[in-house]
Amino acid sequence: MDQESLDKIISLLETAEEFYVPVKKLWKELRQDGFALPEYDAFVEELGKDERFEIGIDFKKAKEEWDDAEMEKHGYFSGPRIKLKTREITKDDMQRVALKRAQYMIDNLVKTYQARPKDMSSKDEDALIEVMRKAKKMKEHLGSMFQGKENKGTRDK
Repeated sequence: MDQESLDKIISLLETAEEFYVPVKKLWKELRQDGFALPEYDAFVEELGKDERFEIGIDFKKAKEEWDDAEMEKHGYFSGPRIKLKTREITKDDMQRVALKRAQYMIDNLVKTYQARPKDMSSKDEDALIEVMRKAKKMKEHLGSMFQGKENKGTRDK
């Protein structure tokens, strides 16, 4: 891999919203931008050998029938994640990501509720509402934890 490609990878990882970026997403974006990169497997191998990078979590497809191309259109990439070793993960970073992910979950639950089948049983509807309520409470709890206001004596069971 040439130095221009490596410099671009470092630049992207320094400013990425997430700590660990899907390698496949990075590879696809760089190829789309005209960078001369090796095939995906060789790209992952080269990055893994570079001491500046940390290859982390490897998200496998949950189900074989999932269409990778369709999932990637929505921002879900299987495969390993990469991080710059020099990029420190701060408490503020953790808070931002945790709260963003919690809100994302809440938003998806609301969309699920809005798109529920008309013939959904009241028991199932009540269960979905309860999950939304717990997700909101979890987000509030996360916010309190990061602000140092966690009430250690209470937990929603």
